[in-house]
Amino acid sequence: MSERSRPISASSRSPSWFTAYVRPHELEVLRQRNGTTLEVIVRHVHAIGPVVRLELERSDDRSYVEVELPRERFQELAIREGEQVHVR
Repeated sequence: MSERSRPISASSRSPSWFTAYVRPHELEVLRQRNGTTLEVIVRHVHAIGPVVRLELERSDDRSYVEVELPRERFQELAIREGEQVHVR
């Protein structure tokens, strides 16, 4: 699972942190920015078998997100390490 931490205000005195868990196969990778996407950099591609796993670094806070794609979708996108893509 991927995780993302963000500050939130639990009270007016001090911020708190929360972690959101998302199943890697529920995320969609896009080439173009969409109003609801996160900008990420492809840091690692693990392309063995029918499912390709991507390790992505968020451009805003440098945290990592893992995504799983069917091999066919990965080939359609022609993703390479070091490229910028978008996730939603």
